[in-house]
Amino acid sequence: MCLKQKSQALEAFKLFKTTAENQLKKIKELQDDKRGEYMSTEFIKFTDVCSIHRRHMMHNRPQQNGVPECANRTMGDNISAMLYEAQLPPSLWGEALATQIYVWNCLSTSSLNGMTPYETWFKQKPTSQSVEMSCICLHSEE
Repeated sequence: MCLKQKSQALEAFKLFKTTAENQLKKIKELQDDKRGEYMSTEFIKFTDVCSIHRRHMMHNRPQQNGVPECANRTMGDNISAMLYEAQLPPSLWGEALATQIYVWNCLSTSSLNGMTPYETWFKQKPTSQSVEMSCICLHSEE
């Protein structure tokens, strides 16, 4: 779900929470950068009702949130490259983001002992065919 406005963050989080808890287990903690979209009264009430511990980081402090900031920057660069190479308009940024996240989740990571996030979520290994199909769909849309 691509957000058009930051005010959509709570609804997106609710959707993610439902999906994640159906696939994996209960969300116990949420880390955020203490920006407005995470600090609304509604968002705070929701996390309180769901017993989700809030951990706030300082925004614009790479020492505290360097890994996610680096990942966001890398994804942005990859998305720009994808759109440029495929000669697609910036209006397909959301679709390129979904493809980038899908591919990223099909790569093994040391934090999961060499497994992929895809394997952890779906309990099966991703296939190269599914990655290729995702890229073909992005390339063929106009």
